[in-house]
Amino acid sequence: MIGWTLRSMDRLADALEVQNALEAECAAAGAPDPHVFAELAAIHEALGDAARALAYRSRSA
Repeated sequence: MIGWTLRSMDRLADALEVQNALEAECAAAGAPDPHVFAELAAIHEALGDAARALAYRSRSA
C-alpha cells in the first residue's frame, strides 16, 4: 500500500524505490507477489515506460 499511496501522490520515484525493494524481498524469499508486479506495472505506466509496464503486467496475472 505504501507504493500505491506514493504513486497516487505522484511521487513516482519514491513509489518505484519501495516496489523494487518489495520485489527483491519477495524474490529472495522465493515467493513472487503478483500484487507487487501489478503496482510496478502501474508505476512504469505512469512514468511512460509502456514496455516495462507490459512486462510487469504479464507477471501480475
